[in-house]
Amino acid sequence: MKRMLSLLGLVCLLVACRATAAPPITVVPAPSLLPSATYTGTYTPTPVPTEMPSPTAPPSPSPTRTAVIATVTHTPTSTPMPALTPTATNTPVQPVDADDPNVLTVCAAGCDYARIQDAIDSPSTEAGMTVYVADEVHTEAGIVVAKSLTIRGRAGETSIVQAHERPGKALDRVFTIAEGANVTIEALVIRHGNPREDTRSGGGILNQGKLTLTHSLVRDNIANCGGGILNDGGTLTMVDCTVRDNLADGEGPVGYGCGSGGAVKNVEGGILNMSHCTLVDNRALGKGGGLHVSCKSTATLTNCTISGNEATGRGGGIHSKGQLTLVHCTIQGNSAKGVVRGKGVGDQAAGGLAIRGAGTLTMTATLIANNPRDGDCMLGESAVVVSNEYNWIEDGSCSPAYTGDPSLASLADNGGATWTHALASDSPAHGVIPEEACPVRTDQRGRTRTPPCDVGAYERNP
Repeated sequence: MKRMLSLLGLVCLLVACRATAAPPITVVPAPSLLPSATYTGTYTPTPVPTEMPSPTAPPSPSPTRTAVIATVTHTPTSTPMPALTPTATNTPVQPVDADDPNVLTVCAAGCDYARIQDAIDSPSTEAGMTVYVADEVHTEAGIVVAKSLTIRGRAGETSIVQAHERPGKALDRVFTIAEGANVTIEALVIRHGNPREDTRSGGGILNQGKLTLTHSLVRDNIANCGGGILNDGGTLTMVDCTVRDNLADGEGPVGYGCGSGGAVKNVEGGILNMSHCTLVDNRALGKGGGLHVSCKSTATLTNCTISGNEATGRGGGIHSKGQLTLVHCTIQGNSAKGVVRGKGVGDQAAGGLAIRGAGTLTMTATLIANNPRDGDCMLGESAVVVSNEYNWIEDGSCSPAYTGDPSLASLADNGGATWTHALASDSPAHGVIPEEACPVRTDQRGRTRTPPCDVGAYERNP
C-alpha cells in the first residue's frame, strides 16, 4: 500500500502538480456564497447577555466597495498561549460512564487495560465501543486504530496521550488511523510524536481512514511533513481543535513534498473539513507553515483562525495546490521566507495564503492581514478563483472586496473552545456583509452573528 502511495505521490509531483504556462487567472462565478462542504454538527452558542446593548452597525458599503489601502507595519501579533487550550464553552464534552459495558478504561493501574493498543486489539473489543483514557498523562507511541471506535479523554479535565515524555525523543507518532476504520478522538492532548522511519509522516496523527477529531489539542510533534497531522487520502473532520507548535522538518526523500504542512497536511485524495479551529505557531521547513493542501485533495475551512505560522518556502499560513474553500476565516500574522531548495523565489513567498499549480480557491467573508513577506495572498498562473466574495485582504492582493488595516487584536481567549483575533471596536471590517449574504450564522466561538456580519472568524457583537 505504501509503495503504491509513494508512486502516486511521485506521479502527482512530476505531472499533475507541475505548473504549466496558462492565460491569466480565470474567475468563474459561483452559483452561491455557501461552501460546498460545511460543518453540519450541532453547535449551540453561548446566550447573548441581555443587559449588554447591541452596537450600532455601520452602513453597508456601496456596490462598488471601493476602499483605500492603509499604511501598516507588518508585525505578527501572535502571543504566547498557555500550555493547554481553553475548555470548550459552547459544546462541552460529556462525562464518560466507566460502568457502561461498551466503555473500556485505560490507566496505569486499576483499569481494564494499561495500554490503549491492548484495549483496541482485544478480541472482545467491537466496533462502536469507547476507549476511555483515565490517566492525566499517558505515554504510548505507535498506537494503530484499525477498528471503528471512539477514544475519549476526561471531560472538563486534561488527558494527555504522548509518544514520549520529552518532545523530539520519540521514535514513532502517537496515533495511526488505519484505512477502513471510522474513528472519533475527543478531549485529548496529543503530543511529542516523532516518526523517524515513515516517509509519509504525520507527527501526532496519521489518518488513512475516517477520523473525527473534536475538542482536542495537537502540539509539539515533529515529522517530515504534516508536523501535527497528515491526512493521507482519508477523510478528516476537525471541530473545536487547536494545532500548535508542530514542525515539518523536511527530513525525507525527494518526491514526498518534504517539509510541507507544519500543522496539517492534506495529501492527494484526502478530504479535510475543519471548523472552529485554530492553527498557531507551527513551522514548515518547506511550504504551508499552517496548512498544506496537496493537488487532487479538497479542504474546507469554516470559522477558523490561522495565526503566527511560518514557512521557509511559500505560504506561511496556507499553501494549496488542491481545492480550497475558506468561509469566515482569519489568516493573520503568518510569515514566509521564500526560500525553496536553498534559492529565493522572488516575490512569490506569500506570507498568508498561496494558491499554486492548478489549485482552486473559493473564498467568502475571509480576513487576511499582517502576513509579512511578499503579500498577504498569491495566486499562481494556473490557479482558478471559483468565488471571491466579501473578503478583506489588507494589502489588496488577490482582488478582494475590501482592503486596508482591519484593526485586529492579538490572539487571545475571547471565549469558545479555541483562541481568536478579536476585531477592535472601531474596526472597519465590522458589519460590512449584508444579511442576505452572511454565509454562516455563528462565529468561531459559537456566538451568533448579527447582520450585517463581520468579516473573518470573529464577530464583534456582544
